[in-house]
Amino acid sequence: MFMTEKEYRNVIGGKERKAPAAKNKYRAKKTWRDGICFDSIKEANYYSELKIRRAAGAIAGYIVHGKMICTYGGDSSKEKAVTYEPDFVVLHNDGTYEIVDTKSVVTITPVFKNKMKSLKEKFPDVEIHIR
Repeated sequence: MFMTEKEYRNVIGGKERKAPAAKNKYRAKKTWRDGICFDSIKEANYYSELKIRRAAGAIAGYIVHGKMICTYGGDSSKEKAVTYEPDFVVLHNDGTYEIVDTKSVVTITPVFKNKMKSLKEKFPDVEIHIR
């Protein structure tokens, strides 16, 4: 006679096994604020700071998790566009904007550096900050 794991656990009186929770390789903890999922507590805290600055009138607004194209793909399906999703785009009252990414030193990878280089070439007047 065959039993499922759940039936077997009931027979021997043990608890059902649960899959271990996946850990983030950089030890960041996903955090929810205002229905938005942030990759880290640091990112969620910066979002809260931006909300306060917006309410005080210090900035015109902000965009959370926007998507930007670093380089366009080719005509073939093999060559895809390289995109970058900044944590925040902060819109200033004077009409300028800045890109803000909340990272620890550990998460600055070679891929991230290449995307930043492409963005700086494409948008030379835009400030890019890593917090």
